[in-house]
Amino acid sequence: MKLKDAVTQALTDWLEEHPPEVDSEAASRIPRPGRRPAPRAAGAVALTVRVDPAEATEVDLFQVVLREETGHRVDKAELVRELLLLARTHGPTRRALVRRLQHGPG
Repeated sequence: MKLKDAVTQALTDWLEEHPPEVDSEAASRIPRPGRRPAPRAAGAVALTVRVDPAEATEVDLFQVVLREETGHRVDKAELVRELLLLARTHGPTRRALVRRLQHGPG
């Protein structure tokens, strides 16, 4: 079994054992304190991020962790928007990003 298939199966099994308390689709539409709603499709600008299969699996796992920690579903678009906002507005995060872009990871 390929790693991606094994991780996908593990995530599927975990989600079956730990179903969300509310319908995740409905929950994603409920405004929560601190959350910014997605822009309406008519006014939105598309942003594409390409990652390799291993990174995609890591992002999926990260979403599961965030769902556990926040108590609600966090879609990839919201995750990217919030990370970009954090990098623009939080000095230590911005400086860490600049260092990483200048010198690479590590």
